[in-house]
Amino acid sequence: MTISVLHLRSSGGLYGPERHLLELVPALRECGVASEVALLGRSGAALARHPFFAEAAARGVRAHRVADPGRWPGAAAEAVSRLLPGRSFDLLHAHDFKANAVALRVASRHRCRTVATFHLHTHGTARLRCYELVDRWQLAQFDAVIAVARALADDPGLSLVAPSRIAVVPNGIDPARLEEAAAREREEAESLVGGERAGPLVVAVGRLARQKGFDLLLRAVAHLGEDVPGLRLAVAGDGPDGPQLARLACELGLERRVRWLGSRTGIAGLLVAADLVAVPSRSEGLPYVLLEALALGRPVVAAAVGGVPELVRDGVEGWVVPPGDEPALAAGLAAALAAPAERLRRAAAGRDRVRSSFHARGMAERTAAVYRRLAA
Repeated sequence: MTISVLHLRSSGGLYGPERHLLELVPALRECGVASEVALLGRSGAALARHPFFAEAAARGVRAHRVADPGRWPGAAAEAVSRLLPGRSFDLLHAHDFKANAVALRVASRHRCRTVATFHLHTHGTARLRCYELVDRWQLAQFDAVIAVARALADDPGLSLVAPSRIAVVPNGIDPARLEEAAAREREEAESLVGGERAGPLVVAVGRLARQKGFDLLLRAVAHLGEDVPGLRLAVAGDGPDGPQLARLACELGLERRVRWLGSRTGIAGLLVAADLVAVPSRSEGLPYVLLEALALGRPVVAAAVGGVPELVRDGVEGWVVPPGDEPALAAGLAAALAAPAERLRRAAAGRDRVRSSFHARGMAERTAAVYRRLAA
C-alpha cells in the first residue's frame, strides 16, 4: 500500500530541516511513500528565489510555494488547505513550530493523521523562546513525533509528549549523491578559498547566529596565534550575527585569515577542500554539515551537543570537545592540525560510520515504519 504524505516547512533559507527533506523525500519513494513538500514563506519574492526549489526539482521532489501572509497560523492553514481539494494525503508531516501549528489546523479540517519532526529548539531569542513554549503544547497534539537524535527524545521541548508517541529516527544522507556534488563543485570551491595555499584550511558552515558558536571558533583560531603557520578559516552561511562576527574577526586581527563566503547552496566541494571541518555549536540536533563532512571523509572537530556524540566518538571518528569552551575548542583544532595521519584515520572511520548507520535509506525506512503504524 502506498502512503501519501504532505510535508510542511516554514522556511527562510536552505538550513538543516530543508536538507533533511531533500534527503528524506527521495529515499521515501523507495519505501512506498509518495511525498510532496509545501514550503511556507512570508514573501512571494523570497519564495520565488528560494534555493530549495531548484534542489527539489533536481532530486525529483514535488514542492509547492505557499505564501504565508502573517505571523499567526490561520492564514497559512487556509493557503495549505487550498492545495488539498480533490487530492488525498494520508498524513501531514510538519518540520518546525510554525508548520506544526499549521498542520494541526489543516488536519482538524481534513481528518489527516499528523507527524512532527523535532529538529531542535534553539532558544535563540526571547520571541523564539515564547514560541517554543507554545510548541511544547503543540507537539503533544501530534499522533507521532520523530526526534532526529536520541538526545532530543529527552529534550524539554518534548516533555509533554507521551513517550509512546516518540520515535528516534537519526538524520541520514546519501553518500553517493554527495560525492557527485563534491566532484562538480570542487574547482569552484578551490577558487573561493584561494586554491594553492601555504597553510591548512578550516571550514565551518551554518547560519550566522549565536547557536552555531562561530564567535567561539574565531576566538579559538586567534588563540592558536602563530602556532599553526598560514592557518585559514572559511565560513559559509549568512544570518543575523554576520556583521557582529565580521567585527569580532577584525578585533582579533583575523582579517586576512578569515574568508566569509556567504550563503551557498552547494557545500560539498567546500568540505572536500577543507583540511579540517569545525562544528563549534552551542546547541544542535544532528547537524547535516557534520554528516556531510564525515560522508566525504573529512576530519572533524565538533562540540558535544545534541546528537553530535551519537555520530562522532572522540578519538574514533573525530575530535569532540565540550560545548562553549573556547580553550578546549582551540586545543582540539591544534591537536587535529598537528596530526595528519590521525586525521586520515579518524576521517576514514567517520566515513564508514555514516555509510553503515546514518544512510538516508535507513532514515526513510524508519520514518516509513512510523507512517505505517499510523495508517494501519
